[in-house]
Amino acid sequence: MKRLAIELKSQVVAVDVDEAMTVGTCAASFAAHCGWPLSDAAGRPLGFSLRPKDALKPLPIDARIGDLPLVEGTPLVLDLCPSSPEVGGPGARMSRRTLLLYVLLWGTAGLTAGLATAFAQRALLRPTTSHLMGKMKVQLAPTPSTPSLQLVRQQVFFAGTTLRALAWSPDGQFLAGGGEDGRLLLWSLDGLQRLVVNHPAPVSALAWSPNGERLVTAADRQAQFLTREGAVLARLTHHTAPISSLAWSSHGEQQVVSGGLDRLAVVWDSTSYRARLVFRGHGAPITAVSWASDGRTVASSSFGGVVRVWRADTGQEIHPPYRDAALAMRTLSFVPGGMTLAVGGDDGVVRLWDALACQQVASNEGVAVCQDTPVRLRMAGEPLLTLAWSPTGHYLACGNQQGVLSLWDPGQPGSPLSAVSLGTPIMGLSWSPDGQRLAVAVGARIDLWSLG
Repeated sequence: MKRLAIELKSQVVAVDVDEAMTVGTCAASFAAHCGWPLSDAAGRPLGFSLRPKDALKPLPIDARIGDLPLVEGTPLVLDLCPSSPEVGGPGARMSRRTLLLYVLLWGTAGLTAGLATAFAQRALLRPTTSHLMGKMKVQLAPTPSTPSLQLVRQQVFFAGTTLRALAWSPDGQFLAGGGEDGRLLLWSLDGLQRLVVNHPAPVSALAWSPNGERLVTAADRQAQFLTREGAVLARLTHHTAPISSLAWSSHGEQQVVSGGLDRLAVVWDSTSYRARLVFRGHGAPITAVSWASDGRTVASSSFGGVVRVWRADTGQEIHPPYRDAALAMRTLSFVPGGMTLAVGGDDGVVRLWDALACQQVASNEGVAVCQDTPVRLRMAGEPLLTLAWSPTGHYLACGNQQGVLSLWDPGQPGSPLSAVSLGTPIMGLSWSPDGQRLAVAVGARIDLWSLG
């Protein structure tokens, strides 16, 4: 572990950095926490680097922090990578400034004490922001619109296999994970593994029934309904290609929707275990499906970048599809209790739409498309793999392919409330029913975070 301190104007950020992290990951995290723009005016992602203050050459971005031959107290400078596009607009002036990062080893007691005093003095004037990578503690300065927030990793559950899906039970007592090895795993919150159910292929998706008594899982082309104790209730096959996503309606508990790489979305009756409707509107493989809180509206996204909103009882689309970019939209979710739809793309951008409305319709090669401009939450350029609203809809958690976990207040879209690197692609996110904890599927483990 190495301690770094970031100073920007009147704010100070003290950081204990995991020595296994790379320079590039650390630099990007620092930039995000300092409010630097992570993309240019055209939406292209920016890169960041660290360099010794008196040197012109930056440190290798793929070098690990623990491998850097730094002398105690060596000041570092945070810069835009030379290859990064020029930043336009008001953020450009800020992005060209540099921050002094004082690298302090744990043994430097005198210098550490001096900085601690400086931090305390500044705290009297302005709350400080601290970010602890390793112990993963993030504390954010309160602002007029954002309350003080703390995110602490409390527990780690080990799965023994890469997890591809994750869901918290509605009663908050269990976590279910779907493994690359075909196992469905169920943990109680004391960390004990309570159930293992084998599947014939990797478990690509899963969902709980609203009463928590049943689960539905997807393995290859098959959807499987299970009791909480692991008994198989039904195995259903309608898709001709692997199922990518599952969602269980919270309204009436009787409907499940599955989306597949065969471009089909199937609405299932969870009582008779029969297909009610097959939606064939997509021209590209479906990546994600989500129910609105009304129990009648479904949204689905695809590798082609198209997002469709349709009625589960008729299959009729509510309005022309959204298509904000010609790239894969891998994850989406309706806000609890509302109709705001969050969609995560391969460009690292979350798009927020009012799913029931379309104000601007245009023709694209003779096909009607909704051209409403979404609210955009911009991360780095890595593909977003998963996102999840908190139960109240106040926070939106996102995980990307680079392993960055970010937490957003959608009402303040400028920058995330926090962004930490976990080093491995994040395949699943799930909030506890009380909204105080967040489960994160990272490789072969689940990190359990506490929100205070």
